[in-house]
Amino acid sequence: MAARLFTDAALTQRSDVGSCPLARPYQLARNLFFAAELARLGGKPYFAAVSIAPAAAAATITAQTAAFAAGVLRTQHAGRVVVAHYETLVALLLASGDAAAGAVARLCRRPPAGVAGRAAHHVGPGAQAAG
Repeated sequence: MAARLFTDAALTQRSDVGSCPLARPYQLARNLFFAAELARLGGKPYFAAVSIAPAAAAATITAQTAAFAAGVLRTQHAGRVVVAHYETLVALLLASGDAAAGAVARLCRRPPAGVAGRAAHHVGPGAQAAG
């Protein structure tokens, strides 16, 4: 699966953890792997991974996601990783009018303790397979 997603150059950088292109964005890479495999097993033609971050910390995570997409992923998959803000997620959930979505929105109104402080470690990604 790695050969389908990652560039040959990224896959040859295996000397140590510090030089591994997946060391920093490992959560995003893990979720992209999961989404790709879930899509493959489910016969879905498309997959993606979304990092969700508070707007205040999004610049760091956006830069990391862009570097991951440009430096590690094969060109055809580079657009399959994106960053969204918790605030946008909350607004979408509340706008749906669904009671369960509203409950999730209330939980997401504040990111988990420490997320903003750990933004440089690329926290908060989720994966989704879509068809």
